[in-house]
Amino acid sequence: MILPNAARSAMTKHARISKSVDQRIEALQMVEE
Repeated sequence: MILPNAARSAMTKHARISKSVDQRIEALQMVEE
């Protein structure tokens, strides 16, 4: 599947945001333990 540049950059930006959110959730879980 070939994506246009705009769609690709939007997907990578979304992936980066969700990754940082996952890291934040993991950090909160570590603090709670």
